[in-house]
Amino acid sequence: MPAGQSAQDNGQSLMRRKPPRSTLHTIAQRISHGDADFREILRSGALAFGVKAISAVSAFAMTVVVSRELGATEAGLFFLGLTIVIVVAAITRLGLDNTLVRFIASYNIAGTHGEIRRLLVIALLWASAASILAAIVIAALADPIANRLFNKPEFGSVLRTFAPGIPLLATFTLFAKALQGVKRVPQSLVVLNVTLPLILLALVYLTSPALASDAAVLYLAAAATSLALGLFWWTTLAPTGTPSGAIDKKRLIDSCLPLLVIVLLNQIITWSSQLLLGAWARPADVALFNAAMRTAMLTSFVLIAVNSIAAPKFAELYSSGELQRLRRTAVATARMTSGVALFPLAVMLLVPGPLLSLFGPEFPDAADALRILAVGQFINVATGSVGFLLSMTGHERVLRNNVALAAFIALLAGVALVPPYGLTGAATATALGIATQNLLSLWQVKRLLGFSTLRTSP
Repeated sequence: MPAGQSAQDNGQSLMRRKPPRSTLHTIAQRISHGDADFREILRSGALAFGVKAISAVSAFAMTVVVSRELGATEAGLFFLGLTIVIVVAAITRLGLDNTLVRFIASYNIAGTHGEIRRLLVIALLWASAASILAAIVIAALADPIANRLFNKPEFGSVLRTFAPGIPLLATFTLFAKALQGVKRVPQSLVVLNVTLPLILLALVYLTSPALASDAAVLYLAAAATSLALGLFWWTTLAPTGTPSGAIDKKRLIDSCLPLLVIVLLNQIITWSSQLLLGAWARPADVALFNAAMRTAMLTSFVLIAVNSIAAPKFAELYSSGELQRLRRTAVATARMTSGVALFPLAVMLLVPGPLLSLFGPEFPDAADALRILAVGQFINVATGSVGFLLSMTGHERVLRNNVALAAFIALLAGVALVPPYGLTGAATATALGIATQNLLSLWQVKRLLGFSTLRTSP
């Protein structure tokens, strides 16, 4: 019987309505009933939540300090260069991010530890080759990109300085994802989300750079530190064993290629509006949008923390055929994350101006953009880990189609709204893309796995 049909049958037999319960009551009930899966996510999630909270605060503080030190114009050039590094590095990882989590989690539970290290070596070789080539091309074409695409000649030196960050970011992200796959979640989050912003924050504070290119050099130092830490933890913490067979590279490619498309499309949803602002607006507008975006992302940091534990757990439960446990775990985590996200959402909706004034006197102009982006991020949180539910259960192509439609909407809306409405148009386009992606994935989880993460109880 196909996995989706089996999931639907199980879901229909389990979907009896129960009276609504509060999030805290549901969490307490799950623990008292001895639900080991949710208890594991909650216990590990508490630690991951703390690490991710540090990450969110440090990333926010880094953005504040860079914006205040450089001023809106130079900060805009810095964040435009950083956006290009993030987008290109994500593409050159070739979709291996979540593929590593899924395959390594499966190998780990099966006890075939010898394949884990071999798999990571293959992923690093592929991604390193692609990212180094991309960095060389970006550095060589920095001036034409700055002049012809962005009409900002001063951006060329900034982009050229940023180019080596592409392979650094690509490789330390793969180490972090591999650590996540073997359930070293705190270490994964520290490598992926904490080290770079904290080191960059400290370096900017200590050296007080005046130009975007100077700050880009500091970014490279912080990224290299993250890579060194990821390598150290992987060599000391990853399970070891004798390989029992060759890695099925065709199966690896079949999994990562749809995810590569998804990654590319996600970059369009998240960053296309900022790049359009870079092409059609002042550098200062890029800085204002980045401040609003980074602030709005504080709403969803709890979901990112929980996803880091939930993703390998979803893969483990699905590969074991434990569909009822998968449903209970997914619904309970969605309720918990949406409850936690309500407070930051309220702050951003009610007092966006004072919050943005932390970045500098020009930044409260992005108050409306912050409100719009915060709503989009809350929809992301409220629907739960729907993207990971699809990608960890073998429905990568379904997720790809959802993200493709969302990216098309975000890009079309950006082209239509950014020229006349600037910051507000960019925020609206981004929020539309995020909401479309998550609502489509919510529907597909219901159709393919037989349950909705918006249920009132697990």
